[in-house]
Amino acid sequence: MALVDVHVGFSHLMGADREEASLGAFCTPEQADTIVSHWRSGSQSLDVVGELFAVWLSLWRSGIWAEELRKELSDQLADSYVNKILAIEPPGEDPISPFWSILAEVTTSGAAVDDTWDTPGTHLAMIRNLETWPDGLVTALLPLERRAILGARRDGALEASLESAIHVIDTDVAILGGWGGPRPQNVPRWLRDYAIARGGRIIQDRAGVVPCWFLITESPEELRAVSAWRYSPRPIAVATYPDRPGYVALTTELDFGDGGPPGVLEFVYNSRSRRSAASLDMLAWVELVRLEVYTINESRLEYAFSHGVRLADSREALVDPEIRDFPDDNWFVDPPTAPHEILFQMRNADRVQFELIRSGERAREGDTTLSSLYIDYLQALDEGARSLCVGVSPDVARIDRARRELQRERSFARESPSDIHLDELGTNRGILQVSLITDEPMRVRGAIAYHDDHDVVNARLLTIAEHSYALGRLEADEDGLAELLGLGLTGLVLSPSGPLYGLPLHEDFLDEGILEVSYAHCSEVIAESSPQTDASSGVLVAGWQGDSASGDQLSFLEAELLVLENTYGVTRGSGTLSGPLPSVVHLAGHGMAGESAIEHWLRAWPSLADLVTPARVLLEADASSTDLVFLSACSSGRGVFGARTVMEAIPLDVAFLERGAKCVVSTSAPVNDAIAAAFSIAFHVAWRRGSTIWEAYMEARTLTSRAAASSDVLEAIQAVWPTWKQDLEQGTARHPEDWRKFRLSGRHW
Repeated sequence: MALVDVHVGFSHLMGADREEASLGAFCTPEQADTIVSHWRSGSQSLDVVGELFAVWLSLWRSGIWAEELRKELSDQLADSYVNKILAIEPPGEDPISPFWSILAEVTTSGAAVDDTWDTPGTHLAMIRNLETWPDGLVTALLPLERRAILGARRDGALEASLESAIHVIDTDVAILGGWGGPRPQNVPRWLRDYAIARGGRIIQDRAGVVPCWFLITESPEELRAVSAWRYSPRPIAVATYPDRPGYVALTTELDFGDGGPPGVLEFVYNSRSRRSAASLDMLAWVELVRLEVYTINESRLEYAFSHGVRLADSREALVDPEIRDFPDDNWFVDPPTAPHEILFQMRNADRVQFELIRSGERAREGDTTLSSLYIDYLQALDEGARSLCVGVSPDVARIDRARRELQRERSFARESPSDIHLDELGTNRGILQVSLITDEPMRVRGAIAYHDDHDVVNARLLTIAEHSYALGRLEADEDGLAELLGLGLTGLVLSPSGPLYGLPLHEDFLDEGILEVSYAHCSEVIAESSPQTDASSGVLVAGWQGDSASGDQLSFLEAELLVLENTYGVTRGSGTLSGPLPSVVHLAGHGMAGESAIEHWLRAWPSLADLVTPARVLLEADASSTDLVFLSACSSGRGVFGARTVMEAIPLDVAFLERGAKCVVSTSAPVNDAIAAAFSIAFHVAWRRGSTIWEAYMEARTLTSRAAASSDVLEAIQAVWPTWKQDLEQGTARHPEDWRKFRLSGRHW
């Protein structure tokens, strides 16, 4: 039935879920799913969508008056989700339209005035030539009848544009049935990818004839502000950007109710892009958009609610040629994405990597409420990690409370992201953000920023790998890698997100011929000055083999520490990281890294009070004068993040970088004891003699993979550890890939 189809589509646009869009026995939730999928794939008339409210109400009323609509269905419509918002008085049961009662005394004739909603000889033609209309005639007409007599809103150019694009499905969005629902876990995969891997928080898109906005809130306060706006919305304004021609934004403000500045929501459309322009056209045509609101709860993305945002009388403004461009290219030729658009995406992705901690670090300079809440959160994490380390149940409630209070004080909507830091990259080096896109087809996507041959900032999007259905795994995308290698870059700084974070991705790019590959959790850490090769402000060497009673001692750690003591001429340091740290810090021992924020630590001293946790580093350490931190332990740079998990649990290498260290050597997984000791020794001896950090890193890789090194490295290790070669051979025989798990983070050049 036409009315059911229109009602379900209208309900969906107004924010209804499948149950709210259903109509009892006349349309089940499963049938509503099917109807919504048709709308989201473009299988609906533009005439209907462009006059949606008028069509919906006219079908309802005319159905009653023509005795074609059952009272039970009318009752369902009157009690529906949409009508609870619109509060339309249900049509009476009298089968005679009020129009006929008024017109009964008038006799006239005439021709049709609009061939969309009228045909010759209908009742509308009877009143075309009335010189004066009887009282109440206009209000008695159905909305479609008024459109026909007074003139329907038509825009031939806009209709033609939409007809060419309406059935082109953006597979990221228009997945059949892939729309938000009442269950917290019902999050479309494409949205999860966009929010977590690319940093998307305020997103616009379109699915068929359904304009869509998406908003991810990061705190209960943001969610409450959006909920308050839902019931008392501030107006939606159309804005442009003088420095970005062709860009159109629909903006509104959120009132947080705390007396502070409002948050600003901007849904931005690039009218020069055919895809984005079609989304803007559909928004102008429908003048209604479905807003889906999600929230980040305990690091996971969850559905909150949906809402229909009406944009009354906005069509003229949205298609105004003064504020937008109209692309002439064919829809099916996807234009290349401009570098400034890619940099904008990269800026957002850079912003959300460990954002909770980074916003706290930025606040520490001032004596603010945010700063004190951040300190309290770190203390809760530190105590929780120590409890977990000795098998005592951590105070999870305190951690959660401290985290929520910190989130409450900061607000994503009030913060502006900074630009990607590229000035310190030097020549022939680029930043490559790498993310896993779990939507079909699964792929690894890269966004790279670099200085080209003319020293101009450039950026590109690349496919690094794609899922092979034949092999059942991700396989390298040869075209994407060839494009990357064709840029002529000799160095890469990787910034992986989500499940890719803990993988030794540097090995893949080194195998492809890139000469230097390191990591940075955000571009700010490569803006530091270059690390020095001396140890003028001191060296801290510390490590603990483990408890002999447990039988889990690190057999070769003692040799590792002895060589380092000889190399730097120091003795082992005491168990403290408080205050300014020296130029070089080397910590060795058992390490741990898990999914939770309290499952990250390194035990470099026997006392539990000296346990090295990321929170303790952030609380006490000042690494602003530290050139190198070497974390010789299992998983010391590992981050364990699921596909649906926001990156909040801080790895140890990130903690030291956030406190000012220029470069950190860490591991991405558990590492064999003999391999770890040999790698550490080779690295420090080579660096101490004057090699760069990268040269020392490569020499350590050579020693642990092929048992070959320079004479001074071999002499240093042989003097303290005579059986090193046999021990290393045994270690590599059992764990042949462990030498690949060491990684450099921060700035090594």
